[in-house]
Amino acid sequence: MTVPSNVARSGPYTGNGVTTIFNYGFRIVDEGHLTVYLSQDSGEEILTLGDDYSVSNVGDVAGGHITATVPPTAAQQITILRNVPNTQETDLENQGAFFAETIERALDLGVMRDQQMSERLDRALTVPPTASADALNNLISDVLRLAESVDSIDTVASIAGNVTAVAGIAADVTTVAGVTGDIAAVLPFTDEITAVAGVAGDVAIVADNIADVQNFADVYQGAKAADPTLRNDGTALHVGDLYFNSVIQQMKMRGAAVWTSVSDQALNISTKSFVGNGAATAFALSVAPVTVRNLVVTLNGVVKTPVTDYTVDGLTLIFTVAPGNAVKIDTWVLAITAEIAVPAAGSVTATSITDDPIGLTAIRLKLGADGGSGGGAGGTTVSLLALALSEATSNPVVLGEMFADAFKSLGMVDVAGATMLDTSEAGLLKVGLGYGADLTTVGQAIAGSEASTGAAHDMGNAFDNGSGSWFSAETGAATAAVSYIGQTFPVARRVRRVTILQNFTPGNTATGAWVQYYNGSTWVIAGSNSALVFNVKGVIDLPDVGAWQNWRVLNASGVVAGNSWAVNEIEMMEGATGSMIVASQLLPSSQQPTGISAVLRVVPTDALTLNTDIFLDVSRDGVTWTQAVLALGFVDGGTSILTTNIVNVTGQPAGNTPRWRIRSGVTPKSYKIDGIALGFAQ
Repeated sequence: MTVPSNVARSGPYTGNGVTTIFNYGFRIVDEGHLTVYLSQDSGEEILTLGDDYSVSNVGDVAGGHITATVPPTAAQQITILRNVPNTQETDLENQGAFFAETIERALDLGVMRDQQMSERLDRALTVPPTASADALNNLISDVLRLAESVDSIDTVASIAGNVTAVAGIAADVTTVAGVTGDIAAVLPFTDEITAVAGVAGDVAIVADNIADVQNFADVYQGAKAADPTLRNDGTALHVGDLYFNSVIQQMKMRGAAVWTSVSDQALNISTKSFVGNGAATAFALSVAPVTVRNLVVTLNGVVKTPVTDYTVDGLTLIFTVAPGNAVKIDTWVLAITAEIAVPAAGSVTATSITDDPIGLTAIRLKLGADGGSGGGAGGTTVSLLALALSEATSNPVVLGEMFADAFKSLGMVDVAGATMLDTSEAGLLKVGLGYGADLTTVGQAIAGSEASTGAAHDMGNAFDNGSGSWFSAETGAATAAVSYIGQTFPVARRVRRVTILQNFTPGNTATGAWVQYYNGSTWVIAGSNSALVFNVKGVIDLPDVGAWQNWRVLNASGVVAGNSWAVNEIEMMEGATGSMIVASQLLPSSQQPTGISAVLRVVPTDALTLNTDIFLDVSRDGVTWTQAVLALGFVDGGTSILTTNIVNVTGQPAGNTPRWRIRSGVTPKSYKIDGIALGFAQ
């Protein structure tokens, strides 16, 4: 037989945790004439014939394959080389029998040795044919010097990014070299410099808002024992200046001519909204601010700078540059109502007392006539402040024409009329995700190993709702991150809950497990439970990671030394379809709303598509519903702040008993509602 191919190497093949068969594409005459390498990031090893693999198709011109005892993982590779011993065992006797097959086999083995030597030379470091012996000696010397410096080379390689960065600022390095004296002067203050570096973000914020900082420094005169007559810098006092009177322990504000105690004042916030058209710079306010700095203005939620970006003239707000077309303009006029004086003795008579002697409308927090929530003049900021107040008091709050509920108590939530609602976590309304039937009744069981092939240890025992258990071949600590049991489903399934029962003995019980899915190239962790207990069904709830065909439970903790991991039953379930619906009780409103807007605090577990996975409806009569359009305002930590448009409810029947209603989508998604604020426009 001939050796028609000059190939002496196959691979490398990357594992996937499942495949065990790997081809070699060349002829061998003995199964021992192969060397099989298993490589990974930590190094490589030579596998042992019989223990680690077996060989097929010995003598076949086209080659054959090896079968690995343990499938290599996605982080491992298999490489197969021909390795014929460097011996010649053919002995031809003088005038003896001359068999062509014997001679051909010896010649074949010689060619095979030549091929494996050629394969090695292909991987060797060589010099050009024209190089002299001195060039080879110099090359060897260079290699030896590099070997002696390998630690230094590794050090430089580990900071290659820093080297590149320094090279890019070579001119700056030269500059620094020229100011070494200044650097030496700074060295004694390294602790202070480190402290400033630790608050670099705060320093940047101050730098960006230095005009406002300077303005506050001018306005606030500090603590004093008596009313000041001049500012700290010696200039005249301004209306709106502040100082703290250390004698009476009160903050005081400068009026047109006198100082008055802020604690004796009632805060009045007047709000109004506009929409820019790209040309107009003047807009009419409802209340004239005392100064431009008593007016807060935002464009699409971005706070603008007084004097620089806008000024006021009486009731007129004047922008330096006209706001763009369709830009939302929100304004807040901050004012102090008249000082509350102590009446003179005997001056109060029955006729001077009215139903509203102190004018509640003047001293309450006013949110404007067009609603104070997401779409109104009060805006998202006031809504979040109202929710913070609800959270602090553990009760819903009513501020003017705004209702806010942080769900610390559920008195204003129609819990009894809700569907698929989970209130198990205090202060949160959660989607009560249901679950379908066990999926493992249909599919093919998969496992990394079994203690034996007998029925008593079969992997099918983990999915038969019976009394038997599956046992891993690995024992003790070796089961951790190695032993697994799972299912290959006929079609991809969107698993949301996995349960595991281990009831053989406590010594065969794992305390931790991961649930993984195979994404086509690697196994990915979807969820875990680190508190599994013997003879108690453990539950692992999963986020929505998509639909996959292969799912498994992987031992994460190991078991008692000498014991196999034993699993009695595993269930895998998809989320049940259906929609959470929860609404409020009838809410207070002093008048019949014409528009309703809202702000929601939502903590998503799964990725959400607004107005598909979560809906908000509003009603003014408590019965008729209109859907609002939800939009993402911003994200605060893990909480999404959702806002709505102002929903026109004039088409609903008349009524002043508004309500909100939250609905989830039909496809199961998990999220939590952390609070809601509604603004009512009349």
